[in-house]
Amino acid sequence: MKGEFSLPIWAARFCGNEKNARYPDMLTVTNAEEFKAAVKNDHTFICFKNNYRSEENFEYACALTEDIDNTHSENPDDWYTKEDIIAAFSDVQMIIYTSRNNMKKKEGRPARPRFHIVFFVDRIDNPADYKLLLQMVRDYFPYFDAKAQDAARFFYGNPDTEVYVQPGVINLSAFFNLDEFARMEKEIREGSRNDTLFRWAVSSMKRYGDTEETIKRFHMMADRCNPPLPDEELQSILKSASRYYAKIKEDPEYITPEVYNAKGPIKWEDPIPFGRYTVAQFPIDALPKDIGDYAKAVALSTQTPVDMAGTVALSILSVCLQGKFSIQGKADWVEPLNTYALVIAMPSERKSAVQHMMLKPVNAYEQQYSF
Repeated sequence: MKGEFSLPIWAARFCGNEKNARYPDMLTVTNAEEFKAAVKNDHTFICFKNNYRSEENFEYACALTEDIDNTHSENPDDWYTKEDIIAAFSDVQMIIYTSRNNMKKKEGRPARPRFHIVFFVDRIDNPADYKLLLQMVRDYFPYFDAKAQDAARFFYGNPDTEVYVQPGVINLSAFFNLDEFARMEKEIREGSRNDTLFRWAVSSMKRYGDTEETIKRFHMMADRCNPPLPDEELQSILKSASRYYAKIKEDPEYITPEVYNAKGPIKWEDPIPFGRYTVAQFPIDALPKDIGDYAKAVALSTQTPVDMAGTVALSILSVCLQGKFSIQGKADWVEPLNTYALVIAMPSERKSAVQHMMLKPVNAYEQQYSF
C-alpha cells in the first residue's frame, strides 16, 4: 500500500454545477498528477447506480471523504492545517487536496485554508455503513465539516488544486479496527506504531497534562513497539501530540488535570424541587404544524396537558432523525440527535394512552416496511 494506490473517481463533464446529479466518467488514478487531472471537473468518490448521484443509488465506495473549512473560528491560530490531519491520522493512507475556495474570501469571511481529505477504506457496499464510518471519524476528530456527512457527496472541480498524497501503511478501516485496549496487552507492530503512540500521548496529556508523567507513560508504551521506533521519531510524535493538546486546552469547558484528578468527596448541588418555579408553557407551536396539530388533538382526546404529547413527540422525532443528522454545539462538540424524555405523572393520568397514540404512526411505519 505504501507508495502505490488505485482510486476510482466518477467525474462530471463540467465544473461548478450544484444541480447536476450525473457523473458518467469513471477514472482510476494511481498518482498525484492523475488525481489532479481527474478532479478538475465536479466529481465524487462513490459509485452510484446508473451514475446518478443519490443515497438511494449508492452502490459502493472505496474511499471516504471529509472537509476542513475552518469556519469554527476567526483566529488563524485555531485553524487546522494539512499537518494537523497528518498528525491525527499518522500511518493512514490518504489524499489531501485544496478546495476551490482555499485561501479565498467566502461569505464575508477572511481567506483561510480549505481542503478535502480522501481516506482509503475497505470497500463499503451500503450508505448506512458509509455514514457509520463517517460518524466514527467525527467522533475521533470532531473538527471536520459537520454539514458534510451524507452518503451522496460530490465536490466542485478545481483545476488549480494542490495535492498531497500520504502513502500510509494502513487504511481508515484498519485504523478504527485497532483495539486500543488489546494493544496495551500486546506488542505494537509496524503499521500502527505512530497512530497508537500519538493517541496514547494525547490521552495521557488530557489526564496528566504535558508533564513528565505523560512522557514516562509515553515511553512505557513505546517500549511495546516491534520493531522499535527511532528516538527522533518518538520525539516528533510527542511534539505533534503536544500541539494537538494545546488546541484542546483552549476549549472553555476543558477539565484540567488538576480538577480531573482532584481527591475528596464529590460535592453535589441541592436538588431543585419541582414546585419551586412556575415553568413556561410547552412551546407546542415550535413543532412542525402537522406534528403540533396531532399532539394538540391527542391532548384534547385524552384530556391531558399538551406538554405530555409534545414531550413524547420530541423523542419520536429523534428516532426518525438519529443516524441521519447530528448537532454541533461548538467546534469540537458534536452530538447525535437522540432525545430521551420521561413523562412523569400520577397513576391513571393517561400516560399510556398518550404514548400509544403518539407512537401509532411509528408502529404503522414499522409494520408497513417489515415485509
